[in-house]
Amino acid sequence: KTGIPVSELFQPYEDTIYEIGLTPNRMDAMSHWGVARDVCAYLSHHDKNEQKPRIPSSNGVKAENDSLPVLVTIENDKACPRYSGISLSGVTIGESPRWLQQRLKAIGLRPINNIVDITNYIQHETGQPLHAFDADKIRGGKVIVKNLPQGTKFVTLDEKERELSTEDLMICDADGPMCIAGVFGGLHSGVTSSTKNIFLESAFFEPVSTRKTSFRHGLRTDAASRFEKGTDISATVNVLKRAALLIKEIAGGSIASDIIDIYPDPLPKKEVSVKWHYIKKLSGKNYHPDAVTNILNSLGFEVLKDSVDELRVSVPFHKPDISLPADIVEEILRIDGLDNIEIPEAITLTPSVEDDHGREVYREKLSGMLVGLGFNEILTNSITNAAYFSEEEKAGMVTMLNSLSAELNILRSSLFETALEVVAHNLNHKNSSLRLFEFGKGYAKTGVSEYRESEQLCVVTTGNRQEDNWQGKAVQTDLYFLKGVLNNIFRLMGLKEVVAEEMEVARLEQHLVYKIDNGNIIGGIGMAKRSFQI
Repeated sequence: KTGIPVSELFQPYEDTIYEIGLTPNRMDAMSHWGVARDVCAYLSHHDKNEQKPRIPSSNGVKAENDSLPVLVTIENDKACPRYSGISLSGVTIGESPRWLQQRLKAIGLRPINNIVDITNYIQHETGQPLHAFDADKIRGGKVIVKNLPQGTKFVTLDEKERELSTEDLMICDADGPMCIAGVFGGLHSGVTSSTKNIFLESAFFEPVSTRKTSFRHGLRTDAASRFEKGTDISATVNVLKRAALLIKEIAGGSIASDIIDIYPDPLPKKEVSVKWHYIKKLSGKNYHPDAVTNILNSLGFEVLKDSVDELRVSVPFHKPDISLPADIVEEILRIDGLDNIEIPEAITLTPSVEDDHGREVYREKLSGMLVGLGFNEILTNSITNAAYFSEEEKAGMVTMLNSLSAELNILRSSLFETALEVVAHNLNHKNSSLRLFEFGKGYAKTGVSEYRESEQLCVVTTGNRQEDNWQGKAVQTDLYFLKGVLNNIFRLMGLKEVVAEEMEVARLEQHLVYKIDNGNIIGGIGMAKRSFQI
């Protein structure tokens, strides 16, 4: 009707969102529960008033019938030390309630259906990834955690067929694989609109194995990012209960099995000892013992020994990154605050002495000359894409064992390819006249566990070297212009006997190399081939 407020029509959602920055080791804070734990520890320490994080109760979970029994077997208990699960029958798949959709959207997730949304919600709430299977598609009523033969074909949720490695841990049923453990689900075992019965998985998967599988298949999922950093092995059952109650509340149904919990060799908690004088030495602050123990208790540590000279604590399972005395000091400093460390009146330091400053002097002079010629300095990533290089070239290059992504998996041998990435970015944004230079390092493999770094300068020019103006028309840049720049570089470096020779290379045409009197190549010039794609 005319006159109705737009807010009534669209029902906008208002919320306050806090964005936090996490270092990769802080798996314990990759959840709302984990952040709340840190906030409460901070408030308890600074306000001298004990605060504890609260999570909805998961009590009251019990089997209402035994209509969906599932037999779970773990064949590789090193890669999967603990596996928990529960069955629910008679659920109704549909849209999630508005509050759940809004909360997921607030953290950048797209609502799918109530079951999937609940597993995503619980994952971000507790830090424990969950996976829901269509129970009617679990053949033989069995869940088997095992590795499969090399080359086994498996179709994942994104409808891609993948070849499995013998190192990939799989969740299987009696007939074959259903899910890549801790990484990605299969196409034919997930929850669909016709699902009526589900089997809910809550497990602990070994971090290194999960990370290797995730990168091997290029599947970087929220679940994999948590498992590879180490989840809380003690929380699998409690999180499972929390999810089961939420599913009953939102999707209906009944709990159709007892909680399954396969945990053959319970892991002991790590124990760490730290000397009181070490805390003072490393932190620079003399903490009262009560303040230290209160901070650690609020973070979930258990004090085992508190003597005059030493503190011994057991590390909670949600802190997989804690193993050294220095880690304990870091926890204390985090909660107390780095700003609260007193600055000493005097600082003793040894001044550094530069042995060879000639390299920096030349670099500064070259930079000044290039900037004077209208060039801009760039800084690119020394890690680049292996797809740019042939197999023959890659044999002499340094590959990454723990690559950040499929596009960043090899150390560059020269600055050429990464400079072209900058050129391509600018050309795509209609900025075609460029003069760029970069100082950096190239990397090469010279033998088994033998590597070489080389200091390099890369100069790139594209488009026009002179734009249209009242004095004349635009002039395109060419090899002669760049050759003049190179001659200026040689002159500034004091290099006189430089000889140019033609040489064919894969990515350049009209390529010349420059040699000095001992025959060593010190530089090259050429035009990038149009066939080379960035």
